[in-house]
Amino acid sequence: MTLAGALGIGILGAVLSSLLKEWKSPYAAYPALLSGLFLLITAFSKIQGLSSLWRFFEGAGVSDAMKLVLKVLGVGYVSEIGAEICQELHGPLLASRLLFLGRVEIFLLCLPVLEELALSAIKMLG
Repeated sequence: MTLAGALGIGILGAVLSSLLKEWKSPYAAYPALLSGLFLLITAFSKIQGLSSLWRFFEGAGVSDAMKLVLKVLGVGYVSEIGAEICQELHGPLLASRLLFLGRVEIFLLCLPVLEELALSAIKMLG
């Protein structure tokens, strides 16, 4: 699906949802939820192509630092997307906790690099 098609589905879901809200329908959230779910599935299907890129990196002997950067980017994007979904579902507290969890995960992923930097600094000084 092209970006224009995805934008059309998103706009259609938002318009239907707002129209149903005007009529005070209990089903007002469903169009936005369904279009958001469809867009999320579409995004994940496009992301699956990255698995072949990951296998290429492993076969080409790409450094561990590059793999770490890709993992950090993935965790950042997934936590941000999850937080935005929670925000849309009127869960700002849950969204902030999800972002915090993503930041903690990124920090834990970076700890080995920080340890290597500290050891290098100690070797230089001592």
